[in-house]
Amino acid sequence: MFPLATSRKHHFLPVSYLSRWTNTKGLLQVVRRFGEKIHWSELPPAATAREIDLYSYSSNFEVADPAEIETTFFQKLDSRGAEILGKIECDKDLSRTEVVQWCQYLLNFRTRSPDVVKTIRDGASEMFREHLAKDPEEYESAKPDDAPDTMEEYVEENHPGLIESIGVGQIPKIANSKAIADLMEFDMNVFNCEAVSYRLLCSDRPLVMTTGLQRPLCAVCLPISPTKMVVHARRSSGIIDNLQRRDVSEVVKRVNIDVISQAKSRVYAQKRSDAPDRLLLRWVSDSSASED
Repeated sequence: MFPLATSRKHHFLPVSYLSRWTNTKGLLQVVRRFGEKIHWSELPPAATAREIDLYSYSSNFEVADPAEIETTFFQKLDSRGAEILGKIECDKDLSRTEVVQWCQYLLNFRTRSPDVVKTIRDGASEMFREHLAKDPEEYESAKPDDAPDTMEEYVEENHPGLIESIGVGQIPKIANSKAIADLMEFDMNVFNCEAVSYRLLCSDRPLVMTTGLQRPLCAVCLPISPTKMVVHARRSSGIIDNLQRRDVSEVVKRVNIDVISQAKSRVYAQKRSDAPDRLLLRWVSDSSASED
């Protein structure tokens, strides 16, 4: 059993980030996809983009706080990221430490999503099992007579939950120093889209990356409110200069298509009119085609 104080509702999008799309009642317009149908609802940011025990260690794994990845890493990262984002919007200079923290905050929009977390956890457990299965003769020769038949069974018996939990500690490390260093080489620009009628949308996968970070033409884009987005790109690529020359409404349309098309099951808007049916129906049809 988990201690009563343990947080089990783990957000894969920061609540402070989603709050930027709330209306005057403090609620988000949430579009969920169920097969070929869409459903609208209004929710507070804390009630969405979350899963039970997403980053928790196995319930039978002995650790002081099974949810320490959420409570000691992501909650602090989200809080610091919100502060830095406020400075970025106000065009204030960031210290080198703040730039590192911002890049880490940004990259974790991808690495903490439920499908990526599952891949990390399953992959680490499988690798550990393969490691335990190596050299069975060595284990057989060393084990006492009353020990389990295999090393994996021995670990399960003496360290319950370890195999299932081995990848949990790796989750915060996926946005590693190399990826952060790559992103720090990029220029950053905040695009103000207030002048156009279109509003930027959010989703459960809002971070857009055109290619891998090491590619010369990589661009990283994150909508940060219905009227603003942050774009990172290398100066030599000319991407930011090109975007600044383009019609803002066309840029917003393109970003919205990207943000919606990569959404897993949720799209967020400040108003229903910000997410037109033609975009949502395209999202549904594209998803249905990919599942066939």
